[in-house]
Amino acid sequence: PVADKAAARPTPPAPRAEPRPVSGPNPDAGRRKRGWHDEVFGDYYASITPRDADTAAELDAGFVQRCLELTSGMTLLDVACGDGRHATAFAAMGLDVTGLDSSMPQLLRSARRNEASRFNFDILHGDMRSLPRDRAYDAVTCLGSSLGYFDSDEQNRQCLQDMVDVLKPGGKIAVQVFNRDYWMGVLPCRSWWQGRGCLVLDVADVHFLSGRVRIHRTVVFEDGRQFEHHISIRAYSVNELGRLFNQAGARVLEISGGRETRGRFYGAASQDIWIFGQREG
Repeated sequence: PVADKAAARPTPPAPRAEPRPVSGPNPDAGRRKRGWHDEVFGDYYASITPRDADTAAELDAGFVQRCLELTSGMTLLDVACGDGRHATAFAAMGLDVTGLDSSMPQLLRSARRNEASRFNFDILHGDMRSLPRDRAYDAVTCLGSSLGYFDSDEQNRQCLQDMVDVLKPGGKIAVQVFNRDYWMGVLPCRSWWQGRGCLVLDVADVHFLSGRVRIHRTVVFEDGRQFEHHISIRAYSVNELGRLFNQAGARVLEISGGRETRGRFYGAASQDIWIFGQREG
């Protein structure tokens, strides 16, 4: 259930693609408590990314484009953009795309992807809990179960509020997360897969009182390197997300359980929640 953001080939980044800091003063800069996500999305993360990640991102972007009725020239902010695979797919549609992420290793992969592609997008290094307010967007996306990373419900709520706040009046938002009700029925579980020169083992369970999915991840490389991570993500039900959207000032337009079943949600049988909304006003 953890979002994977893939890597690109190691070519030098283009000058336009270099991550730039969020504009404006930030009194909390340098004092943010490090979370599990600061270490998980590190230098080696590309090694554990699914090989079909780019193809999946193109399908995701096409689904979002249809649901939000996006057209060429519109501005889009991709929050938690990772290595930029979704941002690239949106840029290929003619959208004016900005990708934002807090992981420098991931953003450097975005820069390399930008360099290798003829469809460029802007890159911001920033925290999704405090989005820059120097620009308003026609659309905001947060894909790959990136909502819910933080320890407190208030911080996660603030992430969604910021996404709505940076929309133009009438602007639209797309959020995709794993479905809590589905994972409640299959956890605890153990899964493993072979990455690029490594083996990954995930042992996952759910803490029912906090509504968080917890994953103990072990990554072992052929050269002997080993990494241990304890991941904790807030799991949402569809009614919780709908309530959060309304509280943030966004009207829910559509909910799907997958990109193949637009407009249909099958409760605990749907692995994911795709929720689309529009800023009121």
